[in-house]
Amino acid sequence: MSNQAIALENLFDADFYRANNTDLRNFNNQQALQHWRDYGLAEGRVFSPFVDLNFYRSRNADLANLNNRQLLDHLATWGLNEGRAFSPFVDLNFYRTRNGDLNRFNNRQLLDHLVNWGLNEGRDFSRFIDLNFYRDSNPDLANQTNRQRFNHLLNFGADEARAFSPFIDINFYRAYNADLASLNNRQLFNHLIDWGLNEGRNFSPFIDLNFYRNSNRDLASFNNRQLWEHFTSYGRFELRSLDAIPYNAISGYGLVNAAAAVAAAIGQSPFPDVPDTGLFNVDNNRIKAPEVWNRGYTGQGVVVAVLDSGVDYRHSDLDSNIWTNTREIPGNGLDDDGNGKVDDIRGWDFVNNDNDPMDSLGHGTHDAGIIAAENSGFDATGVAYNAKIMPVRVASTYYYINGATLAAGIRYAADNGADIINLSLRVDPTYNEVSQAIRYAVGKGAVVVSAAGNRLSIGDIVPDYPARYATHFGIAVGAVDSFVNTLTNFSNRAGTTRLDYVTAPGRSVYSTLPGNRHGYDSGTSFAAPQVSGIAALILSANPNLSPVQVERLITANTNSTRSGFSLANSTNQTQGLAALSASFDSVTGDFIEPESNDFGSSNTAATPAISDVDQDAIPTESFANASIHLPFNSIPIDAGMTQNITTGALFFEPNLLDGLAHIQSSLGMEFLPRFDG
Repeated sequence: MSNQAIALENLFDADFYRANNTDLRNFNNQQALQHWRDYGLAEGRVFSPFVDLNFYRSRNADLANLNNRQLLDHLATWGLNEGRAFSPFVDLNFYRTRNGDLNRFNNRQLLDHLVNWGLNEGRDFSRFIDLNFYRDSNPDLANQTNRQRFNHLLNFGADEARAFSPFIDINFYRAYNADLASLNNRQLFNHLIDWGLNEGRNFSPFIDLNFYRNSNRDLASFNNRQLWEHFTSYGRFELRSLDAIPYNAISGYGLVNAAAAVAAAIGQSPFPDVPDTGLFNVDNNRIKAPEVWNRGYTGQGVVVAVLDSGVDYRHSDLDSNIWTNTREIPGNGLDDDGNGKVDDIRGWDFVNNDNDPMDSLGHGTHDAGIIAAENSGFDATGVAYNAKIMPVRVASTYYYINGATLAAGIRYAADNGADIINLSLRVDPTYNEVSQAIRYAVGKGAVVVSAAGNRLSIGDIVPDYPARYATHFGIAVGAVDSFVNTLTNFSNRAGTTRLDYVTAPGRSVYSTLPGNRHGYDSGTSFAAPQVSGIAALILSANPNLSPVQVERLITANTNSTRSGFSLANSTNQTQGLAALSASFDSVTGDFIEPESNDFGSSNTAATPAISDVDQDAIPTESFANASIHLPFNSIPIDAGMTQNITTGALFFEPNLLDGLAHIQSSLGMEFLPRFDG
């Protein structure tokens, strides 16, 4: 072996070598290196995250007959200088382009810089993976170095279908290429790099290379690989669009259109408009659910798991639509289906670990009614009023949701056949078991829908977890005002990293409450179940769709227009989003006048009138028998309100619960905490 090849031994990574060769896991670093020198190289054992000799051989036909020692020697002596590809992940031309201070380095110097400094500095070196994105999408890796993350991705992450790039989605690649359905995740990734890109296959819901070519005349002659290289090196920084579907950092894809989405699911044009239904269906009218009902699609045959504070399964508007576990024999005290849960006839309570998922707060019942309240002809009607609700109780309080409990609930729902899982909640991102459970559920065929969060007023702009996992898994949902169709002043925004973020009505949403009651509540918690209902309508029309296909139908069929703005280069996301929000309608993209309370503190902004929460949509006569759910920071509370509220409970936004004790004593009422963040 030449001295140059020996120099390349600096690429040897003992941790990587041990992880890929479990028979050597007890070797120390020197023993591992010696083993590689004496045996491992000749045996074709992988030894570095930076160099793949099999890839080097496959990409260079003139080297097909060389053994591994000869290949390494060739790479060191000639291949590096010739600019030959030696790894599916490391691209030295890309590394030079993205790091201007290295533009005079030759390839050998570039590789040396990447290995010794660039990787740890977080420099871009690959067109296919983004270690910063990998870190943000996988909170359990937050404390690892970039080298450790790189090793983790190659050794474990790829097999686990972890998100490693904002532009590549392996699950999407499988769903949209039926001939690849049998490939595992690593094989899919290799296929994309080796063939799929050149063949023009779809590998992301956010990327359309044909659109990119047709939208940029200077790229008209480029093949698909050249287009991809142009976008990763230049286009995304020049704010060139990769996708014909409008998207912005405030409202994402915008307000979902059920009539268009369901029609597209069965290969038809959007269903024609029908007259609006009654007052209690104002939100259903906004998302065009009645147009779908008119065609006979009402959620039949679809199971939606509501992971929440439980569900009042005895409610007269829900009782006929509660899922039943047919594999269990009721009341025999046995675990008939062998899932570890005795007599889980109608779901499971993971808080108390029993078979009674009765609602403890009202939040879950409200969500369930939005999805599948029966079509009684009066009161609330669910978006998918013939779907089945699987109650899964995972929390008893707004203030704390245990990640392990939530993860167990998600897996339970997936294992018991839930087609859709509604998560109107937020969880600490350090609970990595939640992200793993979501990946598991998607792999089992479930569409996961998560509320974006209501924490804009305290500076939480981008979606909360688990909604933020919608870069690759599930759908995040923000809240709009039903009548004015603009994003609410509490809803977390979409953010600059593109993800499956859509909007639905979330202010004063009318639905079921425990004890055969009905009432209003506000929050992204009540926008998310509308999207879950739309997903149920889609699956009732076409039950053969995969989760990513359902997600694509929802994001591609929205009532939004291109804003013309991108915050991709913003150095201060908070300021950038605030500026954008103050300039544009969050859904239509039209210029608007700024609202003082959109991003301002409640201590400085003027108190809005009660009309700002759609008082006109709340029938006064219902106050005596229903709970009223209104945002605390938007309503002037005074003794006069007690004249209209005689029974029930008053619900407030969670971020302003500090003053509840005073108000409770002045009104003599019980205040129930909001579950949603």
